[in-house]
Amino acid sequence: MDIKEQYLQSIYHWYPEFMVQNVELVAHGQNNDILIINDEFIFRFPSRSDLTHCYTSTC
Repeated sequence: MDIKEQYLQSIYHWYPEFMVQNVELVAHGQNNDILIINDEFIFRFPSRSDLTHCYTSTC
């Protein structure tokens, strides 16, 4: 499973009714990978494992 599919699975886990018509992966950020879904919604994911704690606490 590629990284885009992993991110989509995570989104579906938290939002099972979310309808995805198109998705664009932006993976060249310094700290985050971004999924742009349906040209409307933006989801960001840490691109490095050492940044994961920033999503559960304030950095």
